[in-house]
Amino acid sequence: MKKISNILFGLAIIFGAYGGAQIIYNRINLPQNVCPIDNNRIYLYIAIACVVISVILEMIVKKRK
Repeated sequence: MKKISNILFGLAIIFGAYGGAQIIYNRINLPQNVCPIDNNRIYLYIAIACVVISVILEMIVKKRK
């Protein structure tokens, strides 16, 4: 379970970094008053979900010991 938690945390970092980079890149190319997050919302949601599941698994592992 510890490995699964670590893998999910790594995936959260990857999805968060990719989503953040896409937001920054799109913000440069978009006109003013346009939200770049709308197009990349799914990557941020996946990153948040992975972190939450990772933390829950960590708590379960610590509680078992």
